[in-house]
Amino acid sequence: YVVGAEETSELVTWLQTHGYNVSDNMTPVMDVYNGADGRFLALKLKDGKETTDIVPVAMTYVDDAPMIPIQLTAVAAQPLMGILVYVMGAESYDSANFTVVAPDTDEILFDGDANTNYFDWVARASDEANGKLFVREYMGANPLDGQTVDGIKLEGARLTRLYTRMSPHHMTTDPIFEVVTGFEQSNILDLSAHTTLWSCGSVIQGRLP
Repeated sequence: YVVGAEETSELVTWLQTHGYNVSDNMTPVMDVYNGADGRFLALKLKDGKETTDIVPVAMTYVDDAPMIPIQLTAVAAQPLMGILVYVMGAESYDSANFTVVAPDTDEILFDGDANTNYFDWVARASDEANGKLFVREYMGANPLDGQTVDGIKLEGARLTRLYTRMSPHHMTTDPIFEVVTGFEQSNILDLSAHTTLWSCGSVIQGRLP
């Protein structure tokens, strides 16, 4: 169902009455999107189905700037939740209202077993930006252009992949994405200039698990 109401509390009551898993504390965050220009798509699992049975939901709409309703996500988010964004189109995209950075190879370290601190680094960088940061992991030609994945045809000559980690208290602004030109970002990080942690000496070695 596509649903909405003049008062968000009335919408929450309707969803609860019809068996949707919506709690009263969702009213304030839903209120941001409920209005003349906003509606909700209400979905629920059939009896006997699990969350692993969910397939991607494809929605088509016309807009100049795609966005992610992250404020609504905050209701069920976990601390330092990973958020991976793929944007495909004729052009590349970056966030219009979040800081976007490339991976900092000076800050990313690895050990002798090829483990890295990449996810910890992303979490720290995002926290220092009050959650308003994406790491640009790839920007370039789209290797999936024209392919069909899970029944959805992927189209667009350009692919952008952005990643961040965010906690619920930082989910106060919806990230918006806009076309950018002149950027390329490889998905391969060259860490060969670093000495691996296991060979840095006894101090580092003693701190490894």
